[in-house]
Amino acid sequence: MHAARVEIGRRLARECGIDADLVIGVPESGTPAAVGYAQESGIPYGQG
Repeated sequence: MHAARVEIGRRLARECGIDADLVIGVPESGTPAAVGYAQESGIPYGQG
């Protein structure tokens, strides 16, 4: 499940890129998607 959520985040970054300074996943279940988005977009991932 974790790998699938990371891939969803990567796809989201490819399809709907945004201008941002930081990616943060909320709640805990959104963290893998946030990590994938950050990896694909080059935007740093952080925890807040």
